[in-house]
Amino acid sequence: MIILSKKIFKYIMLVSSMVTVLGLAFVIGILSHSFQRQLMNELKKEAVFISRGVEAAGTDYLDQLSNTDSRITYVDESGKVIYDNEANVESMDNHGHRKEIREAEINGEGADERMSSTLSEKTMYYAVRLENGNVLRVSSNQASVWMLLLQLLPPFAAVLKIGRA
Repeated sequence: MIILSKKIFKYIMLVSSMVTVLGLAFVIGILSHSFQRQLMNELKKEAVFISRGVEAAGTDYLDQLSNTDSRITYVDESGKVIYDNEANVESMDNHGHRKEIREAEINGEGADERMSSTLSEKTMYYAVRLENGNVLRVSSNQASVWMLLLQLLPPFAAVLKIGRA
């Protein structure tokens, strides 16, 4: 009887653990989508704010920005990178073909998101066209849902281990 009770308990723990993991994956998926929308809205606000500073003070304004977590890229009408706060502009390729840059040139603003397979992060981009025709782009990274789930596995495993004791 005791052996049967232990087997039943193990199966109940296994099923409840699987239901918990699936539930967490579902919730994280929903929250991730919400965070993506929120991040894109923040990037838009930041791009508009920075673009006004650049239009008022020129590219010197970009050098004064030191406390931003976002990547800022300033591109001329031909797609050549004029400024980037994280990379050497001399080694950067032409950005005129990038979706967010093309949209900004045509519509005044553009957005895109691309997944980095090496970093397992999604990069969100928002670009605005300035009065002189140049484009200012702001971007930020967001961890993938799977990376968030992987970060939850060690604490979840610890809870399961404690439950077995």
